[in-house]
Parts: sequence; structure tokens; C-alpha cells
Amino acid sequence: MEQKPKLEFLVNTPTRIRLQNDKSKDGSSQYGAYHLYNIVNGDGSTEYSLFAADELHNQLKKFKRDDELQITKLAASRGSKIVVTWEVKKLNENVPAETTGTNITNPNEEFFYTAMEKSFEDALKIQNRFNGMANVNQIAITLFIQRTKGNHLSAGG
Repeated sequence: MEQKPKLEFLVNTPTRIRLQNDKSKDGSSQYGAYHLYNIVNGDGSTEYSLFAADELHNQLKKFKRDDELQITKLAASRGSKIVVTWEVKKLNENVPAETTGTNITNPNEEFFYTAMEKSFEDALKIQNRFNGMANVNQIAITLFIQRTKGNHLSAGG
């Protein structure tokens, strides 16, 4: 059996992938628990093995086979520590509403939901950084407005 190369992410560099399975293969090795995803790179020509860290796995498990995603590994320094976070965006949004189990009449509905969810996640990170002194709701709303300020519209819309 041919061994697929392991996908490595460059920091702050978006990487386009397509999932090959609905779920990860979970297990453990001498290095601890792992979440293995079979993926194809953005141009569709090379298969890779993606061993997802827990935080990345928690985002990837929301997606299904053939979903095209853009994954960005973000790293920031917090004192003497380097903190890694993951940004995952779905690229192929043209999935019929009946397959998602929801009745979406507005194609932007999923975009806004995802933007708000990400805004609250980021606001909680900011609040934690400032020891609870920041207002999560105000930060989340500010981030949401910035994220949705016109960049969800198509050209001419």
C-alpha cells in the first residue's frame, strides 16, 4: 500500500483542500491520540494524510466528504509562548438546502451564521487574554460587522 505524504501547514498561509471521507480515522500511537483525514490538495492532483490537532479536528468534523476547505494555521506569541489557532472556511457553498437538513431560503444565511460563530469564538479569546475585562458581546458584534462588511456580496451586488 502506497504511503500518502503528510500535509504540513505553513503559518499564515491559506491551504486549499478537499475532504475524501465523511469522518476522520481516530486512533492512538506512541505520540498520543490522532485524527487522520484523507484529503486532496487544492488542485485535485495529490492525496495527503492530514493528522489534525484537536482544535483543527473540532472544526473539520463539521464537514463532509467532497467539501472544499481553506485552512490557515495562525500563530501568535503570547509572552514567551507561541499560540496556534486554526481558521477553516468552506469554499464550495453551492450545496442544495435539502441535503443540509435545514431550510435555508437565503444563500447568505450560512455565511452570516459562520461569521457570527467565528466572531464569538474570537471575542472569547480576546476576553481570556484580558482576564475577563473585555465585553464579549461588544467585541463579537464589532468583529461580525467587519467580517460581513460587503465581502459576502458578489461583484455588482
